[in-house]
Amino acid sequence: MDTNLKSGSSIILENANHCIAMQLRDDNFKWGLFGGWSEHNETPQETILREIDEELGVILDPDHLNFLRIFSFPGIGIANVFHYPVQNELDNAVLTEGITFEFLTLDEISKKSVPTNHREILTWYRSQ
Repeated sequence: MDTNLKSGSSIILENANHCIAMQLRDDNFKWGLFGGWSEHNETPQETILREIDEELGVILDPDHLNFLRIFSFPGIGIANVFHYPVQNELDNAVLTEGITFEFLTLDEISKKSVPTNHREILTWYRSQ
C-alpha cells in the first residue's frame, strides 16, 4: 500500500429501513458518503467521529461504530470505511457542509451522480 497517499475515513450511516445517509456536496454536486481527511496523528475512528460532528453537529456513540475495511483509491487516497446503525442520532442534525442530506436506498443511490470511489464502497457494501 502506498504510504504517501492521504488517509481519511468514510461512513455508511444506515437506518433501520436499510437507507444510507448521503450528502449532496456543494463542490461537485454529487451525492457522497459522509467523511473526510485525517488530521495530524488522528486515528481513523477519531477522524470519522470528528467529521460527523463537524458536518452534522452530531456526536456518534463510538461503541456502535463498526470498522468495515480499508479501500485504496489511486490518485485519491486511502479510505477507512465504517458502518453505524442509525437510530435517532440524526433527527436533529444540522448540515454544515454541502447542500442537503437524505436517507436513500441503495437502488435510489444507484440512480444518483456519485463519485467513483464512493460508488465502489457502496457496491462492495451491497455485495456483503
